[in-house]
Amino acid sequence: MKDKFGNYVVQKMFDYGSLEQRGILLSVLRGKVFELSMDQHGCRVVQQSLEKVTNEQQLEIIAEIRGQEIVCIENENGNHVV
Repeated sequence: MKDKFGNYVVQKMFDYGSLEQRGILLSVLRGKVFELSMDQHGCRVVQQSLEKVTNEQQLEIIAEIRGQEIVCIENENGNHVV
């Protein structure tokens, strides 16, 4: 997800993957959302995940950056996630 080419593969999986596959991707994201949000390539994966999952899953993702919003906003990559 942090790879300059690999992040595109993960983004496409969120685009074209089944609900089950998206769920698997989210399980891999768990615990890493803040770290990925601060990364040049990882932030794109987080953005794409927020656009392509259910509302309940969006809340799970957002919960991982709760309390770190200001840090994200001030970061050149994290601000795109917020």
